[in-house]
Amino acid sequence: MTNHALADDKVSMEQLRMDVALLRQTLMQNEQRLHAMEAQIATMQDQWDLTKVAPRSNLDDADICDINHIEMTPGGFPYLARHTPIFFADGQNVGLYLFGGWWPQEQWGVWGKEDQHCLRFALDSSYVGGFIDVILNVQGFPVPNMEEAQISATANGYFLGHFTLRSHPRRLRLRMTPSCIGNGDIFLQLQHSGPIAPGDMLNSPDQRPLGLGLISLEIR
Repeated sequence: MTNHALADDKVSMEQLRMDVALLRQTLMQNEQRLHAMEAQIATMQDQWDLTKVAPRSNLDDADICDINHIEMTPGGFPYLARHTPIFFADGQNVGLYLFGGWWPQEQWGVWGKEDQHCLRFALDSSYVGGFIDVILNVQGFPVPNMEEAQISATANGYFLGHFTLRSHPRRLRLRMTPSCIGNGDIFLQLQHSGPIAPGDMLNSPDQRPLGLGLISLEIR
């Protein structure tokens, strides 16, 4: 075998090693994404089971209003029209969008409970494919001389980014790809870096661990 042939064999073997390494990395990433989606599905199933077994007599008027007037997908996701923001202030008919990890609504909006908050919604018939932007109007709990909190956003198993919270409201834009959107049912998870109990930092009787402050949600 000539030196030229040996060199070609070495190049081929090196390329094969690179291809195998790339394939392994892709498989690991897909496995991680699958595990994340399985965990989300399990969480959704638990919540859905609780909803199904809850006696009708335990539902308050706001819950009954939600069920009667917000159309749901077969998977149990409430539709949300594009370019029509919804607000989470107390008295607004938005309880079905707050899937888990939220304290009761207040006059301005709603605080996240502890460190993980979940929203669910679905795209209506106006969506015909392509990317969408989810706009969240949010704020962090204001504590003097403390490092600003961070949140990470994941939708349907796809990581959407890290974001910094301010003590005043700001808009976050989350870009979702068609593969992330899937059939139009969106399960959005927001992970908070460090919930704060006002009573631990300020002269306040409020001992709730507060995460993200959510004011409104919109799809564009």
